[in-house]
Amino acid sequence: MTRPSITADEVRRVVASTARTAVEAPLTLAGGGKKATVSREQLATGLRFVSDRQGSLRASYDASKISAGVAKALLITPPKDASFKIVNNRPRLVPSRAGHGVDIKALGPAISKAVATGSRRVDLPATERQPRVTTAEAKKLGVKEKVSSFTSRYPCCAPPRDQHPSHRRHRRRIRGSA
Repeated sequence: MTRPSITADEVRRVVASTARTAVEAPLTLAGGGKKATVSREQLATGLRFVSDRQGSLRASYDASKISAGVAKALLITPPKDASFKIVNNRPRLVPSRAGHGVDIKALGPAISKAVATGSRRVDLPATERQPRVTTAEAKKLGVKEKVSSFTSRYPCCAPPRDQHPSHRRHRRRIRGSA
């Protein structure tokens, strides 16, 4: 039988002090002139206490538990993927653009440190955020010409009886099943 490396007294001490104060109030995140609040519930969801391998517990925060809204609030300018736009019937490359925001990967350790010190504010440096599709990657796709286009022409506000017969068939099949 392996004896636990952390005593019950140590667990009680951490629960009574660090764990309780960690979730007693929201935490403010700030970076690049933007602010966001991590609610008590979000703190509690991502907060864990792990062994420090010396007989005590230390705070560890899983930043993936932070809501998308909080992460989005910390974006200063979102990155823009490279894309193509048809101009005069020819594809034109619209270049990618890097964005700026806080480093989400640094968020977990920064919140863990704030919890350990009792701080209610975390200041994060703004970093460059890369697009998922860069201009160089888009160029490698070799897009040279417009392949096709398709337009469906239906009157804007025509009554159902004037719609295409296949639409009427589909409506009859699904009527009453929703």
